[in-house]
Amino acid sequence: DYLPTYAPSASLFVLCAEEANRKSGQSPERLLSVGNPSFDRRAFPDLENLPAAARESEEIAKFYPSHYLLVGPDAKKKAVLREMERAEVIHLATHYDPDPTSPLFSRLALTAETETGGQASQRKGALLVGEIYRLDLSHGRLAVLSACQTWAEDYLNGEGAVGVSRPFLAAGVPVVVSSLWKIDSPATRNMMIEFHRIRKTRKLSSAEALKE
Repeated sequence: DYLPTYAPSASLFVLCAEEANRKSGQSPERLLSVGNPSFDRRAFPDLENLPAAARESEEIAKFYPSHYLLVGPDAKKKAVLREMERAEVIHLATHYDPDPTSPLFSRLALTAETETGGQASQRKGALLVGEIYRLDLSHGRLAVLSACQTWAEDYLNGEGAVGVSRPFLAAGVPVVVSSLWKIDSPATRNMMIEFHRIRKTRKLSSAEALKE
């Protein structure tokens, strides 16, 4: 019966709604679709490979004539950062690794880049929450964080619920689709493909498409 959305505050809800409406009539959307990065197993020893996320990103790209697809070994941090600032729609299908003591060091797993000497850098193989705040995502209309618990982790005194969705809002993206719990990768793949299909073919808002 209702169309649910969430916002950290009423004032931010109004600002994001106005910004989303302003951007809705602009040029066709360019998609950045990232899936199943080849992350460093030493940096993320407890995380599993996500073949369903790779297919998710590839299938989603088919709905956007203008897209940039980064899957597996191609999903390196430098390329992801560059394309995030160019894209209207950002879709990240990867692992999210929260830092319970320092939220700004929570990270999204990306493909590890090899430095001189042959050592894989943990920092270069991950996108930190603190780094997202410094990006210019003013072109962005929608960010989809297809990973576990990307909306909120813990409630901190004076901060409220801190998750990876907040920096995308702060960087200029008015609408963020994120998760409240741990998710099943194959089921998420099916839901995300259908979400983008409905959003593009039926020309619905992101909230309406997610409800469908």
